[in-house]
Amino acid sequence: MRYIIHDFGKKLTTEEILEQVKKSFGDNYHLSDYTIIDASKPAAKCVGCFKCWLDKPSKCVFKDQYEFIGKSFMTSDEVIILSKALYGGFSAPIKRLMDRVIPGVLPFFIEKNNEQHHAKRYNNNPLLKVIFYNEEDMTAAEKEHAKALIHAVSINFNADKYDICFANIKDEEKVEALQTDNTVNETENADNTVVAKAEDVVNKTAGCKTLIIGTSPRKSASTSLYLARNLKRDLKGNAEIVNLKTVSDYKRIIEILPYVENIVFATPVYVDSIPSTTLDYLKKLEEHLRKSEKKYKVYGILNCGFYEGHQCQHALETYKLWCQRANQRWMGGIGIGGGVMIGFIRFLPAIAVACLVLEYVIRAIILCFSQSGFSIEALFGHFMPINFIIQCMVFVLCSSGAYIHSAKLAKSIRQGRDHQHKFTTVWFCPRFLFVILATTYWFVRALILHGTLPWKLYKK
Repeated sequence: MRYIIHDFGKKLTTEEILEQVKKSFGDNYHLSDYTIIDASKPAAKCVGCFKCWLDKPSKCVFKDQYEFIGKSFMTSDEVIILSKALYGGFSAPIKRLMDRVIPGVLPFFIEKNNEQHHAKRYNNNPLLKVIFYNEEDMTAAEKEHAKALIHAVSINFNADKYDICFANIKDEEKVEALQTDNTVNETENADNTVVAKAEDVVNKTAGCKTLIIGTSPRKSASTSLYLARNLKRDLKGNAEIVNLKTVSDYKRIIEILPYVENIVFATPVYVDSIPSTTLDYLKKLEEHLRKSEKKYKVYGILNCGFYEGHQCQHALETYKLWCQRANQRWMGGIGIGGGVMIGFIRFLPAIAVACLVLEYVIRAIILCFSQSGFSIEALFGHFMPINFIIQCMVFVLCSSGAYIHSAKLAKSIRQGRDHQHKFTTVWFCPRFLFVILATTYWFVRALILHGTLPWKLYKK
């Protein structure tokens, strides 16, 4: 199968779209050879639930036109994407589709180009071609970022060959009208909303100099929100956290902005960039800040599932380019590798305490029915919580990289200086051991939480 994916909506016919493909890549293209996918049509956005890996392997839980897009993409011969460039990357509708392709790969890691990437689910290597069609509106930095981003995406999606080009398509303004998600249209009035109780906002943000915006689409247990809370602690509480998921969250951000000096984005990396759930709000926030005379210092604290923290670099670069568009000051940030593992490791102390308590409850019950009977001395006579100590040591050692870099970022924020781009990972965990632990984690999680047997995770 061959696919052409676009975000034009009904503004261009399929024949006109094919004509744009021919202008970019040559005349050897025929409409009958391709299935056309209009990414501007309403569809659910990836929420990072991992059920497409663990519960219904190879299949998205959302039952819409993208339910099997992972399989379609990964088993295709060729995929051609026509996208309006947004901050040097895909438009929000195209990114929404790309985020949903994740079921097409396995959750397990392999080494590729001296980096860790997802293993193949299907024995296929699609040819990937991308056209960014608003070249006149792109800066030189955005073009360079686009090239680097598509190179990274091609590696993660097993496209051994890829091509990228830039074009200009007429009637650009009409196309732009289709880019915004309907739910975000409600934010058009948010920028002009008069806060009825302005003093209430002042009181809640009194002494707060930093606004931390969490952008994870996950419903709970988000690693990004966990890192945001750690950063707030490192800032000695001198920060406000808003988890951006709804229009009301966006309005809350607009209310707080006049009273802060710094903005920090706490973001997970989806398909080498920012989640599609965030892009629409970023565009609206850009428009709001361009009208404002106030200039903010903007930082980022990002995490990805791969071992290498530097695989967050494209998402950090996206925020940098957003700052240039919004006329704000980009001050750098950190990229943290092993985000899923760090998100799990944080529960180890609590698990260790629970296991310790359970161990002594069981011991107490056994003593009660023994001939010697129950006694405090017998219960704690050989107190040696080895399991508790080991789990706490694992927590401290493996999380130390994220904690230390968070503290350094907080110091840069407090001092108002450029942090540049810094990267870290799960410390005291060699690469080979990380792969083993990650594989074990997915097997155990799938079995315990979803009842999925290990071999079923490889379903095609």
